Amino acid sequence: MCIPSNSEIMKHLIKIESKLENIDIKLKTLDVLESKVDKFERDLKSLWLNVHDTKKETDDKLLKFDDRISHVEISNAEKLSKLESLEKENDQIKEDLSYLRSQSMRNNLIFGGISESLNEKATETENKLREHLVNKLGLAQDTVDALKIERAHRMGYQSTDPSKLINRKIVCKFAYFKDRETVRKQHFKLDGKQFFMHEQFPPEVVAKRKRLIPKLREARAKNHNAWISYDTLFIDGKPINLE
Repeated sequence: MCIPSNSEIMKHLIKIESKLENIDIKLKTLDVLESKVDKFERDLKSLWLNVHDTKKETDDKLLKFDDRISHVEISNAEKLSKLESLEKENDQIKEDLSYLRSQSMRNNLIFGGISESLNEKATETENKLREHLVNKLGLAQDTVDALKIERAHRMGYQSTDPSKLINRKIVCKFAYFKDRETVRKQHFKLDGKQFFMHEQFPPEVVAKRKRLIPKLREARAKNHNAWISYDTLFIDGKPINLE
């Protein structure tokens, strides 16, 4: 066996030392990497905790927001319900008021086409109306004399210019409903052109009745028994809802 020389041993030791230094450098590098990994893990954990806290905070805010939205929706629904209820009550009040106004006009008839004098007085208007009932509606004089008329007056204002004078309609309020009916039932005696007569109703009821007239004529053209009572169309005895 050959014994190595001192120089060979030194060379070998130098190589070993060099390898050890390289290993030491690599170990230091690994330590740095390990430190960085640890820091990364800590940062990642911190970030995750922040994300978790932010998500929880966001979820809490969303829940509160949802609660507020639900509260607002419930509040709006309640307000809408109240508004609808108030609208229904308002419509009912309007209908009741219209009915009361109609009842106050129950004994009234409106006459058109009767001549008018300049500065005509109420007594003259009533006398002309009574003459009209005899001459145009064919009522007996004693029947007309017995009619109790509370008031007969022209509608609207009379022009002060004689050239613009028109025959304004007359509103007659009878003291008794039966007297009004005695007169009204003679409507067939009028031609509806120069002279006419009809019941008095509030404007809103008149508007409803006008909308019913085409259906009334259509029903009568088909030989149905049709008529309008107050603001309702009846065909063969049945009320017809046109809404």
